[in-house]
Amino acid sequence: MDKIKKYLLQARKGAAKPPKHSPPAVAPAPALPTVKSLRKAPLAFDAEERALRDEKLQFIQLYLAEKQRGKAWPDAALLIASRDAALMPRLSGRGLLTYDNLRKWREVLGKTVDGSPNWSNRDALLRNYGRDTERQGDPAFWTAVLACYLNTQHPKLAKIYRKFAVKWRERYPSRAIPSVAAVRYYIARTFPRRLKALARDGENAFQQRFRDYIERDPETIRPNECWVADSRTLDFMVRVDVGGKWVPVRPQVCTILDVKSEYVVSCQLVVDSVTNAVIRNGLGDGISKYGRPSVFLIDNGADYCAAGFTTPVIFTPKVSGGELHAHSIMKALDIEVRTALPYNAQTKVVERFFREMMEDDAFRRGYVGNTPANRPASAEVWSKPENCNRLMSVQQAAEAIDDFIRAYHSKPSSGKYCKGLTPAQAFAPELRLTRPNLSLQEYFMAFLKPLSRSRVVDPRGPSVVCGKFRYVAVDRHALWPYDGKPVMVKFDNVNANRCFVFSLDGKFLTECRRPEYVPYFARTDEERGRLSAALKRRESERQELKALIMSETKGFHKLDPATIYLLDAETLEQGARLQLIDRRTSVKGETHNPAIYAAPGEAAPLPSPAAAAPLPGPAPRPALPEPPPEAVRKADPDRVRLLNQILKQQSPII
Repeated sequence: MDKIKKYLLQARKGAAKPPKHSPPAVAPAPALPTVKSLRKAPLAFDAEERALRDEKLQFIQLYLAEKQRGKAWPDAALLIASRDAALMPRLSGRGLLTYDNLRKWREVLGKTVDGSPNWSNRDALLRNYGRDTERQGDPAFWTAVLACYLNTQHPKLAKIYRKFAVKWRERYPSRAIPSVAAVRYYIARTFPRRLKALARDGENAFQQRFRDYIERDPETIRPNECWVADSRTLDFMVRVDVGGKWVPVRPQVCTILDVKSEYVVSCQLVVDSVTNAVIRNGLGDGISKYGRPSVFLIDNGADYCAAGFTTPVIFTPKVSGGELHAHSIMKALDIEVRTALPYNAQTKVVERFFREMMEDDAFRRGYVGNTPANRPASAEVWSKPENCNRLMSVQQAAEAIDDFIRAYHSKPSSGKYCKGLTPAQAFAPELRLTRPNLSLQEYFMAFLKPLSRSRVVDPRGPSVVCGKFRYVAVDRHALWPYDGKPVMVKFDNVNANRCFVFSLDGKFLTECRRPEYVPYFARTDEERGRLSAALKRRESERQELKALIMSETKGFHKLDPATIYLLDAETLEQGARLQLIDRRTSVKGETHNPAIYAAPGEAAPLPSPAAAAPLPGPAPRPALPEPPPEAVRKADPDRVRLLNQILKQQSPII
């Protein structure tokens, strides 16, 4: 080490000898062919560029003259800029007559040995003088370097250049490459900051830093015309009872604001995530207090753009020849939906409200900060189980947020919309946009969220199956025409044990409910009553259908089609008075019990051939005398009773 220190001291003095045990010299890497800078001739510049150069020279000359008269450096430049601007229109028009530019141009011009300006170097004042006019070197090298540089992984240019220079030295030794300085200059000259931000930092950074504002006219919107919705996670913890233990949780708020007045029309505190149901509740709460807006501005989140809520659900029924039917809650409410640009706070005034809420969060117990960098050390202490009981409850947090909102409504706003008014003043009833109200039933039907796909009506019930559950129609007559056909199903936000069935074009059909389970074995009176009611409901459908058939056919449906064809109009108008000929009884059920009927006025059946020509046999016994007519009526009373019952059953139904 002593020898090395001694060598370094001698090197500073200019006479150093290498130490005896110096490290072996490393052979330098073979030089890679590079492209030297080609100086652009002054005549290659156009007349405008040369005129601009001459004005720079004149500015320097005037400045030196004023300096000789005793003027201070900045004062001389200001005097020339105000007095002699007409002599240098190109510089003055671009705002270049400043002392900083003057000093830079003097340095570019240079000095002679005696310290005076080097007027012979006047061409150095030409823009891009002495630089390459075009990219020089291997085009493939340029493509590779620029592709790596304009990448979201933020690689450094020097490292990129070294990596590819080594590669080109090994694989393409005959190809010339530009110097690293030439690459830097090309990037600085060609790529503006916004391009590098888009390529290296990504879309979001470009949107935040370089996307231009769209100036909206505040006079073209009224209070209560447009609402904006968004949600955020609060920066403090609350205690929540989970299984009998206090657990720290960062709650969320779902907020809906009026764009014109910045008035909070709805704000909900939830300990879970903000779902579509929460957003619908907030929207319904705001509408119940202030009526419907005309436009609803939402975020790009999945819960805000949920199908059936803001995004329409499309049905294409076959029965309508391919006609499209779109349904959503917003369409039913007649509210236009606008989607804000992602990660663009300028389009949503609710972001300004959230910033003020963040400042208020810092004064809450259990504050955890809005970013990991701002997280206080006390956050770890408050998250311990033994300290959770000292945090605010959900109810206390909700009351604190209500107090904040009341104070916010009373604070004057200097924005272009409120113009010094408080949100409460700007949202005064006489200033609001008022739309015609809907009835409670219309509002209820409008807030029903349709499922993303249709359901086919099951004839058993009739019913519809949604997920793992079956929903039976309350009014079964309404679903009879839709057996086996697709329908639209909607659910409300409160009761999951029921749904509402609509036709695909939006016509309400009936409410459906999940059936009540009946005990497997009915042992008690209450259970037997429930079972009996279920059986009665099931049987009533069959009896109702049979009565409908009798009403439509007047009982003639019991005859065969050939016999019905032979009936005259008078008989059909009177109704069926049929005669039971024969029936078969089976244990398999009613469908296996056929019956044969005779039409009214039908001729008596012919005797069988056996009765007309009896087979030869023993001599017949002498016939007994016929009994009197009274004896015939009293011989078979059971048959007479059966016949009377049959005739009563065949009486026409009016």
